[in-house]
Amino acid sequence: MYLIYFDETKFEKDNPYFFMGGILIKENLLEILEKEIASIQKNFFGTSLLKLETELHGKLIFQGKGHFRKRKLSERLKLFEEVTNLLINFKIPIILICLDVERYWKNPNQECNNYQKKGDEYKLGLQLILSKFEKFLENKKEIGLVFGDYEKDEITSAIENFSAFKEEKIPVSGITLNRIKDTIYFTQSHHSRFLQIADLVLYMANRYENSKKEFSKWHDSKLIEIYATLKEKGDIKIFQYP
Repeated sequence: MYLIYFDETKFEKDNPYFFMGGILIKENLLEILEKEIASIQKNFFGTSLLKLETELHGKLIFQGKGHFRKRKLSERLKLFEEVTNLLINFKIPIILICLDVERYWKNPNQECNNYQKKGDEYKLGLQLILSKFEKFLENKKEIGLVFGDYEKDEITSAIENFSAFKEEKIPVSGITLNRIKDTIYFTQSHHSRFLQIADLVLYMANRYENSKKEFSKWHDSKLIEIYATLKEKGDIKIFQYP
């Protein structure tokens, strides 16, 4: 069995890409991986208790805000590096989808003509990422459970859509969810170390994967290097749409 932890980024005008996806963890790796993540948190915070004050949150870490406000930049970047090394060393599969949202809106086609309003990128992204998770499980001949970051505005429709996909084929892919079992479980990210790891991966992908910006500052150069290492040595697949 695989436990799948996914998150998503927010669509913004200055970055018209929407990412959704996360990490897929084989059940036999859960205990040791959680201990490793807890060790990273304890070394940084002095405690590994699951609470808001120990949450690994990509944006807050990089910008030095919230409970990272008084920490050195080098210490904060080291968190990204340690998590990246963990994913590489344990060969954790990572699957992401990326939607060029404005391109979809401007060029409707059969795949997206029902998803052109603001917020529809979540509905379309959910269909695409669940399809990719299902294909992964099919190739592995495994079953899986899916866990997401709790978003009040999305949770009801996501569960309803998921239930429909188990009865009928997913509209944009023609896939039925046979190997993903039960429902989508949602919880606050500070209650799940694995959701926090998914958040860090998505933050790097969203910031650098399709960016046209020139990043000249040292901290960006360092994080670009960390992300490049993950792409080179890790088990990561990114599917671009359209």
